[in-house]
Amino acid sequence: MTGPNMVVDDLPNQRGGMTFLRQRDAELYLGALVVTSERFKDADVSSPWMSGSFSILIPIPNSSTNIGALVQPMSTEVWICVCLSVPAVMGSLFGLSKGAYCGNRQLAIRFAAAAWCLACFVLVQAYSSTLIAFITSPNNKPIINSVYDIEKVPGLKITVNRNFAADLRLLQTNFSIFRKLGDSLREDPSLRCNKTELCLDKVRSGDHVYIHGKPVVQKIISMDREKTGSCHFTMAKESFWPGHLYFFLPKKSPYTETINRGILRMQETGILGKSIETFNPEVTKCSLKYNVKKSGKPRISLKNLTSAFTLLLFGICVSILTLVVELIYHLRHFTSSR
Repeated sequence: MTGPNMVVDDLPNQRGGMTFLRQRDAELYLGALVVTSERFKDADVSSPWMSGSFSILIPIPNSSTNIGALVQPMSTEVWICVCLSVPAVMGSLFGLSKGAYCGNRQLAIRFAAAAWCLACFVLVQAYSSTLIAFITSPNNKPIINSVYDIEKVPGLKITVNRNFAADLRLLQTNFSIFRKLGDSLREDPSLRCNKTELCLDKVRSGDHVYIHGKPVVQKIISMDREKTGSCHFTMAKESFWPGHLYFFLPKKSPYTETINRGILRMQETGILGKSIETFNPEVTKCSLKYNVKKSGKPRISLKNLTSAFTLLLFGICVSILTLVVELIYHLRHFTSSR
């Protein structure tokens, strides 16, 4: 027996699968289960039918407009130098232009203007080439890449299925980041969900990630995409904690040896591996490479070019404002001269 809402161990208001086996109300618990000392006392453990690791389900990152690319290509020091050099060059040209009709000053003006044009050309080329690299690089970065990144994101919490593999392993592990994650589960019992959908609702909020076996995580992503027609979840880049998964039977069950022989035979013939592949669908459409063509060349959209158009609009506005100021100045000068 098994089911989407069947818990392994007992809850205050719900009998778990281990109780069904202990009381012999069921002959087999089908599922991707890990062995603990308590479970080993209450049930027979089959041969491992699948090897896997834990993966982390994360919300799909939103692709935001990259206004930051406008200033990212150059460091703060370079921008400061540019801002200081503009008024300095304007002041120099203004000082040289007084009495510009004198032959000894025209050459200095030409040299200053030529040097400024050359500097602008080099600066624009360097800025443009670096800007292209920024606008073509993906800006939809995942919230985390591995389990070790969880503590580095302020306010990010984990969620797991109560009494399932990830929950038990985290509660029993007393080292590294896993001890901290286990402490967070003990401090906030609401992070241990009785139903998978409750965990997924937390992930949809954007400040939780869900830990389960990799096949289950992939199945959730695939089923959610089939149901909604779009990607709401993806999988963190790195998995962790590889291990074996088992079926459980009642203690001293007459079917234990038969089940074990069947598992070994299916492994030898490849049937078990094929069935796991069927359950374990590829989720490339919802992976973080979903916006890249098979050729590997990035696709550039208007959203990527937001910063470039912002810069162009700023330049046009400054030019129009300068023209208006000059017209007002000359108009007042012409009126006063009359």
